[in-house]
Amino acid sequence: MKYLLTATAITSLVATPLLAGKMNPVPQPTDNTKQEQATQKPEKWLPGHTLDFAELPTEWLQGNAPTEFEKDTVYLIDLWKTPGKGPRSYNFFRKKPGYFGYELLERMERLGNRPDNIQLLTIAVNETSSPERVKKFLTLPVFQCDHPVANDGPSGTIYSNWLAPLGFRSFPHTLIVKNGVLLWSGDGTTIPESLVTQASRPEFDLDAYQAARKDDAELFKTMRKTTDAIWKASEGGASLEELNAMISKEEERLGHDPFMFMQLQELRFGLCLEHKDPAGALAAMNDAAHKFPDSSFIQGRVFKYLITKEELKPDSYPTIIHCMERQALLRDSEYASHCWVVIGDIYREMGKMDEATAAYEKGVALSSVQRRLETLQAGKPLPIAD
Repeated sequence: MKYLLTATAITSLVATPLLAGKMNPVPQPTDNTKQEQATQKPEKWLPGHTLDFAELPTEWLQGNAPTEFEKDTVYLIDLWKTPGKGPRSYNFFRKKPGYFGYELLERMERLGNRPDNIQLLTIAVNETSSPERVKKFLTLPVFQCDHPVANDGPSGTIYSNWLAPLGFRSFPHTLIVKNGVLLWSGDGTTIPESLVTQASRPEFDLDAYQAARKDDAELFKTMRKTTDAIWKASEGGASLEELNAMISKEEERLGHDPFMFMQLQELRFGLCLEHKDPAGALAAMNDAAHKFPDSSFIQGRVFKYLITKEELKPDSYPTIIHCMERQALLRDSEYASHCWVVIGDIYREMGKMDEATAAYEKGVALSSVQRRLETLQAGKPLPIAD
C-alpha cells in the first residue's frame, strides 16, 4: 500500500504538468506574427554608420564607374527615380539625375570655394526600372548629365536593403559619404552645404561636427524664447524704442555669436518694418552687413527691401552693391539677372556709367532668353528649366 501510494503520488506529480501543457499549450507563432516580425522596421542608419561599397550597383550606365570609396573623397550619392507614366509624375521628376547636388557644386564653383575631392554619383532606384529605361531618359536633353549613373534594378540592394534604414520618404534622396561612413542622409533638395565643405577637409571629425550642431540647436532654442518674448511685448503695445532697447540688451548677452547676432538683426529689421520705420530697418541691415557682409540674411533682406521700393540713402549704396553681387553669384537665372539690373541702377544713381553698363551686360548675359539664344546658335539642347 505504501509503494502504491508513492507510485500514485509520482504519477500525479508527473501528469499534472503534462495535462496543464495540453490544457494551456505554449503559444506558437501564427502567420500574422511571422508577418509582423518580417515587416518590423529595421534599425535606422545614423551618421557614423559604415556602408558596404559592395552593395552598390555594379552596372554603371555612364561616367567613370567607381570601384571603391576612395580615401578622403566626399561622395554625394543621389538616389533618383525615373518619371512615371502620368503627366504629374513626369513634371514632378523633371530634373536631371543629381540635379540638386550638381546645383550645389556649380554654385560653389562660381564662388570659388568648391573642393576638389567631391564626387557626385546617381543611382536610379525604382522597382520597375531597367537599364534600357534609364538609358532612354539619359538621352533626353532635360536629363543629360556627365557624372556616373548606375541602375539599381527591381531587385537591387539599394531598393531592398537601404531605403528603410535610411529613413527614405521620397525622391530625390541624397547621401553624403566619406571613407565609407555615412555623414548625412535626407531630402535631396536640402543638402547641407556647410557639411559638404567641412567634410572635404582632411581634419574633419564627425563627432566634433555633431557636437557643434547640438550647440547650434541650444542657441536656436534660446533665440526662439528671446524672439517670442520681444514679439509678445510688441503685441502688448511696447514702443519701437522700447523694443530696440530689449534687442540691444540681448545683443550684449548673445551678440558674440554670429548666428544670434544675425537673428537679432533680422528681428530688429522686422519690427522696424512693422512700425513703419524703413530707416531703422535699413540701419539694422547695414549693421549686420558691416559685421557679416556675406550673410545670406543680409542678401535676402536687401533684395526684399529693394522689391518694396523703400527709399534708399546714398550712404547705403556700397552695402547694397556688395550684397547684390553676392546674390548674383549665389543665384541662377532671372533672379541673378535682376540683381545685376539693381546694381546697374545704383551705379547710375552714383553717376558711374561705365560700372552701370558692365552690370547691365552681366544681367543680359544671365537672362533666360539670352541663354536660349546661345544654345540655339551653338546647337546645344535647351537648358534645364529653373
